[in-house]
Amino acid sequence: MYKELPATEIYDVEDEDGTRIRVYENGEGWHSAVFLDEDRRNELVFAYMRKFNHVFSLCPDARKLCMIGGAGYVWPQYAVHAHPQISMDVVDIDPDAYYRAVAYFFLEETPRINPVTADGRNWLETCGKTYDIVINDAFSGVVPVMSLATSEAMQAVKGCLRTGGVYAVNIPGH
Repeated sequence: MYKELPATEIYDVEDEDGTRIRVYENGEGWHSAVFLDEDRRNELVFAYMRKFNHVFSLCPDARKLCMIGGAGYVWPQYAVHAHPQISMDVVDIDPDAYYRAVAYFFLEETPRINPVTADGRNWLETCGKTYDIVINDAFSGVVPVMSLATSEAMQAVKGCLRTGGVYAVNIPGH
């Protein structure tokens, strides 16, 4: 059984066109959003998440991915549906992230998505795994996690990427 999360964090809204969207808000901004209409569930609400798909043109033979920052697991679920050859470790420091995704964001449990509750930088430094792609989408409120923006963190990323691998980071502008 999944624990109940505060109602103020997860709620349903309509956009300007009347499209129904479920959002997860933590701090000052939306961290995940999913279309509620069943025929749009495998579409991405956020434009920046659609841009993450560019990693597959940079690394077309990708099989193993790591995403730092899971929130509602919206992009990981989209990616494994769109790219049947991939599997992904999704690392989030929030122990409720995976359960939130299953309970509220329609995440289908699959062995191709491995949820990891850990600090992202610590995971990169200690996991001992090699990835084709690493994506950093970790935030504290609306501020990127600073421990992932250091030279030491970049060394950890480099240590986890195969030769020719891709590292992508969400850096929002204000």
